[in-house]
Amino acid sequence: DHDRARFEEYLEHKLKSSRKSICDGMVFAIEHAPNSNSVTNMICDKLISIGSGQSQVTAGDLEKIKAVLYLISDILFNSAKITAAWSYNRHFELKMPTIMNEMNAKIRLINGRLS
Repeated sequence: DHDRARFEEYLEHKLKSSRKSICDGMVFAIEHAPNSNSVTNMICDKLISIGSGQSQVTAGDLEKIKAVLYLISDILFNSAKITAAWSYNRHFELKMPTIMNEMNAKIRLINGRLS
């Protein structure tokens, strides 16, 4: 599916913590709200894949993690205002234990202080 490939490309190469980048991802998610379960899974899979198999989390990994968390936050904030996109709340709620476990594991791999 073209849209899925386009969003995977965005998550892998274009997602940054800039407002425009986060807005682009949020707009895609809202426009594809009927597929909110798939979009949620793609975002969570990306978050889980960052730094996997490494012995430590790099500065680049931290930036990518931050961008994914910003994207999740923006989707949840905006989907609460849009009736057609309400299902994101439920899908992310179900994924939240996994997200938090992954974040805990990644935090444990960080050498030095977070600033």
